[in-house]
Amino acid sequence: MTQSINIYSKSDSSLGRFLSNFTEWHVYVPQLGNFYSIEGLWYYLKASEDSDREPLRLMHGAEAKSYGRKLPVGDFRPDFKDIICSAIEQKIVNSPYFEEFKASTLPFEHYYVTAEGKIIKTKQENMWVIEFISNL
Repeated sequence: MTQSINIYSKSDSSLGRFLSNFTEWHVYVPQLGNFYSIEGLWYYLKASEDSDREPLRLMHGAEAKSYGRKLPVGDFRPDFKDIICSAIEQKIVNSPYFEEFKASTLPFEHYYVTAEGKIIKTKQENMWVIEFISNL
């Protein structure tokens, strides 16, 4: 029996897979424009402005992560968390999963499961994303 919803691209639950930043779900960020995923937006915001970050607008999943990690990191954006949280909220509220999300009583988590079945919890510095989703 599931005791939590794992927000992960390989989650056991469809809601957990949908909530993953990897999921292809178009979001519009007023100050920046359109993105195909939260993952693409994440790395777009982290990349230096003079890097070739534009392709991230059209990427999702591992492709966005891989491409984004190769770009030079830009200056810290004080609005980074606000932009990400706003995009996540937009994604959830405008999705067919919204009612299921609101009705869920299970806690949200994020962890990876290796091929051997080992569970690797999310890094503490990224727990703000899970906390934000949990408090929506």
